[in-house]
Amino acid sequence: MYPDLQEAMAEPGMAPWMHFIQYGIFEGRSPGRGITIDAFAFANDPVFQRALAAHDGLTAAERIEEIAPFLETFKPSQEWKPARNLKYPENFVAAQDYPLINPDEARRLYPGIV
Repeated sequence: MYPDLQEAMAEPGMAPWMHFIQYGIFEGRSPGRGITIDAFAFANDPVFQRALAAHDGLTAAERIEEIAPFLETFKPSQEWKPARNLKYPENFVAAQDYPLINPDEARRLYPGIV
């Protein structure tokens, strides 16, 4: 655990997720909860980049949650569970070394995705 996160958890009302969307996402950290990503994976994505530029950590974090399961580099932990409304990201602009899995593979991994 990052030392600053451990300190933040001692603050009343500061949950780890809140600390992540206020600070960690702007430092290139992974959100945890089974999602480990490299911030470079989102370097070309305009949705993510606009959220960072607007200092909108929540929207940037939601974009990670939406896209991460479809990155070839995504390695979920055992406790990770896909969102119920998981959709294949047609509008994601992948960075060169971080391609998405193809739609057929996505349907195999996540039956019932849209």
